Amino acid sequence: MGNTNNPLEDLQLLTRDNVIEKYLEVRKEKDITQAALAKTAKISRPNVARFESGEYNPTLGYLVKLAYAMDMELDIRLVERTAAEKKQ
Repeated sequence: MGNTNNPLEDLQLLTRDNVIEKYLEVRKEKDITQAALAKTAKISRPNVARFESGEYNPTLGYLVKLAYAMDMELDIRLVERTAAEKKQ
């Protein structure tokens, strides 16, 4: 992730990267290929690859489909920002 000099944009990129990292971790732990995931989720394999490389910003529905295809559930939390984060 690069520094955009925009704290909100940086946070968006960091959040996206964290989501991608978690999906990759789960997919690999479950030994699921991109092709198998795409077939089960009924989405294209190139879109899975684009998502995993950060080239595609997925919709919430897309993330739910991927999670469901891996026998997982998408859980979104809102957490208080730290004092340091609020100063940015």
